[in-house]
Amino acid sequence: MTILDNLKVRYNKKNIYTYIGNILVTVNPYVDLLIDGLDVMATYRNQPIASMPPHVYGLAEGMYQNLLHDGVDQVVIISGESGAGKTEAFKRILRHLAASSEGDQITWGSAAQGVLESTPLLESFGNATTLRNDNSSRFGKFVEVFFTGPSIIGARVTNYLLEKSRVVQQSTGERNYHIFYQFLSGLDKETKNAHHFTSVSDFAYLQYGKASKVASRSDPEALHVLLNCWSNLRFTGEDMDLCLRIMSGVLHLGNVEFGERDETRAEAVRSPVNQQQARVNRDSIAKCLYSKYFELLVEELNHRLAPPTVGELEASRSISLLDIYGFEVGNVFFLT
Repeated sequence: MTILDNLKVRYNKKNIYTYIGNILVTVNPYVDLLIDGLDVMATYRNQPIASMPPHVYGLAEGMYQNLLHDGVDQVVIISGESGAGKTEAFKRILRHLAASSEGDQITWGSAAQGVLESTPLLESFGNATTLRNDNSSRFGKFVEVFFTGPSIIGARVTNYLLEKSRVVQQSTGERNYHIFYQFLSGLDKETKNAHHFTSVSDFAYLQYGKASKVASRSDPEALHVLLNCWSNLRFTGEDMDLCLRIMSGVLHLGNVEFGERDETRAEAVRSPVNQQQARVNRDSIAKCLYSKYFELLVEELNHRLAPPTVGELEASRSISLLDIYGFEVGNVFFLT
């Protein structure tokens, strides 16, 4: 039998995880098989990887035990096409590492909790709904989780290849980044008025995909989670005000239109660009604003997740996760 045949046989038996050497292959079932809960995770803790059925928790536990026993840094590469389940696998590995570090209960304010809180934050600004995935990562990330002994002491995020073009245009059936819809649907009236957030239908940058709502996602609930993480990671009200102003600015910039007139009453106005070039320049500014804010957000997040001292960082060991977003076949796709 081929590898594909074996994967199919296992999948039909609801065994979605398969080891091929030190590689874990996951076949996304697109339904909850109830095999990834905290109770299942607990059964993999302190167990040799070969003694347990294939599972993402087994992979995480194997790396954790190798780190403790061998003192060697560990790396896992998460790859696959869009919708393969990379984002969920990434989160489950982090969750298992945090639980292994903290024991039965993750302490509020701990480094382990901070690592977990970073995920919804990055998803709001770096994930979007695509044709194949309602929560598709549109950027790559390399996350280093630092340990002293068995305990997490901090983390560092490096981001790659944010899909900037999505800020100004989306394919039919797709959405812009989650954060815009979360703000427009979940902010209180006073905050929306203060920052000129109205409705999705009022902003050109949110109209291209014609998919303002997604059945599997609740934008107000996602905003509630985001704000809790924002607070727990010690971001301030001033930080949020800056975020709101930039996100609002990006949306309103997309509504700027350009016209041409052959004559004026009193004076001649000369422009070195035509209408189309002006639109391109406008979109370039919007993409730059969003991507620079995303870089700032990651920088501030790293500041909050950093180990307490440089000495602790230098003496630490790490488990790193590389998660590059999956490519999709669509009408329009750019990295610019």
